[in-house]
Amino acid sequence: MSTKIVKLTSANYDAMVRMIEFTDTDQVTMTKTTATFAGTAREALETVAWFQRAATAEWGGKAFPNASLHAVRRKVEALAAAEVEAEEFTRAESAKVEALRDSGALADGLAAAKARSEARAEQDAANDPLMRLLTDQETVAEALGTTVENLDRDFPVTETVVVNGYTHLVAAAIRPKAWVTAPARIRTADLMLAASGVWTSKEAP
Repeated sequence: MSTKIVKLTSANYDAMVRMIEFTDTDQVTMTKTTATFAGTAREALETVAWFQRAATAEWGGKAFPNASLHAVRRKVEALAAAEVEAEEFTRAESAKVEALRDSGALADGLAAAKARSEARAEQDAANDPLMRLLTDQETVAEALGTTVENLDRDFPVTETVVVNGYTHLVAAAIRPKAWVTAPARIRTADLMLAASGVWTSKEAP
């Protein structure tokens, strides 16, 4: 992790270079307008404070380079404050999640969201013209050359296939070569007609 400050003046740059050389530290990398500190913003603030103390002891509090380190410190302080704020926000959000989990509200909320999603999917399927056509027994019977009353007799169910949690009842006489599932959850026991074949479908227990 590293912390970078930008838009340094030439005086800021000269002061930082002087203190890096004076303290012989390798924790700060400089360009003409930036300084990159190893570690977090709070660790960077400790480094700048160390530079200021060393500069004050060696050259006084108002002389160069200390006079040009104040602006550097203000930039780092702003980053450190933002870092603390972000950590406090993360802790607060984590505490909320833990409280929801402990109370069971999180599980309830996830279950409700899942139920809403499933309801929307079922509504979308119900509104799909193709799905309405495929679940119309008269259309299916006509396509098979029989009547609604004789569907079960002419195309008896001979096997079951479980796909996506639903049990599909298949009439062997019209079983497609490649099994294709319906594009949505089918909650009827109506005979289904698709491009690849015909099958019946009911919700699995």
